[in-house]
Amino acid sequence: MDAGESSPIAAFRRSIARRWLVVALVAAVAVAAAAIAASARGSQYTSTGELLIVPLAQYDQTYFGSGMFRDSGDATLTAPTAAEVLHSYGIARAAATRLADGTSADEVLAEVRVIAVANTDVLQVVASARSGAGAIRLASAFLDAVIRTRAREVSADLARQIAVLRTRPAGARSNLDALRVALRAGRDPTVEVAQQPLRAKATSSLSTAAIIALALVGGVFLGLLGAFALDLLSSAVLDEADATRALGVAPWGRVPRLERSLRQRGDPVAPSQLSRRAGSEYEEIAAQIARREPAGAVYAVVSPSEADGRTTTAAALCAALAKRGLRCALVSVGTAPGAQLSAELANRGVALVSGAADGADSLSKAVQDAQEAADVVVIDGVSLRRAGDLAALASLARLLVVVRLGHTPKDLLAQTRTVFAELGAPPVGAVVLGTSASRQTPPGARKRAAVPDSGQR
Repeated sequence: MDAGESSPIAAFRRSIARRWLVVALVAAVAVAAAAIAASARGSQYTSTGELLIVPLAQYDQTYFGSGMFRDSGDATLTAPTAAEVLHSYGIARAAATRLADGTSADEVLAEVRVIAVANTDVLQVVASARSGAGAIRLASAFLDAVIRTRAREVSADLARQIAVLRTRPAGARSNLDALRVALRAGRDPTVEVAQQPLRAKATSSLSTAAIIALALVGGVFLGLLGAFALDLLSSAVLDEADATRALGVAPWGRVPRLERSLRQRGDPVAPSQLSRRAGSEYEEIAAQIARREPAGAVYAVVSPSEADGRTTTAAALCAALAKRGLRCALVSVGTAPGAQLSAELANRGVALVSGAADGADSLSKAVQDAQEAADVVVIDGVSLRRAGDLAALASLARLLVVVRLGHTPKDLLAQTRTVFAELGAPPVGAVVLGTSASRQTPPGARKRAAVPDSGQR
């Protein structure tokens, strides 16, 4: 096998080719979800108002403890600190009350940002909404809530300070008059509205087409990963390259997947029921055997597990050999072909030999009888689970391994090569069932593995 066929990239490509429907389905779901989300998203608008922070001087002790904003001494900290203080749940709740349209305080906090303008004492209040008018209303309500809430909080602080000072001696009331003046003003002098939100603008976001395009890319990527993961998690062999690499032999035939009705039935398939493509594959194998071993050849069709397609393959090979004018005999190890299959093979001139399931001597006698009546003997063999019969077959015939994609277990296939090595009888070739007919090369256009000459066993 070409080294490129066993690379991870090649395996990934084969997974995609097998499971392209999974990739397409995941991508379609992603695009549909993106389209629904984009249509529900609607237009988005923002409106911006401005607040001006007028901080108290650091050394000013008149309003100490009043909660008014004070200069931090660092121009980069005063405004950002004020922005964090003003983006509060209390102010959002006051804004929601002023809107009186069912908007909650949490929604106000989510849709309003308070941003400090770098190197200034200006704060921008940016509100987002589905309409321009809604954005302006939200920004205006938040600005009003800031002024009203700060006035209420500062007034409460000033009232407490005044009450404390009034209990002190007259000489310790130096700030009392200033505090009373500030209280009568009824506002926080350190926060002012610099600009009301007068306009709204549509936000620049991804277009619906861009969102769908990104969803398509993401969906295809997830679909590719899903397809590869499904292959990795599968317990059955799915890849011709993996099958032939595990066996260490090249495939003599690549038989396309049977029709669904035949697969579901589970019985051996008669040669007349095979597709034209499948029949041509078996005829190619029969042609090679006929050219190299016109008489005396004995082949045993074996497989890693049960129901891999041994009987179907053995019967199809016999029919193809008979079609070339060779006398062929089919030896059944154990269960004989069904009545319909037996009748069809008999009509094609194939001799049927059975009764070879009770030991190596019986099997050897059955093969000898078959050789007397035929030019080529094909044995419908066994799986790895019948080690005794497999050893007997290995001493009498060339082994042809059948692997059925989507059915043969990976673990049993991995053991196959070791078992044949212990028997001292490596298989001469493989027949891979269940390949995709659409990806196959025409029989006459590809190199076939050479069938060993008749000088061997």
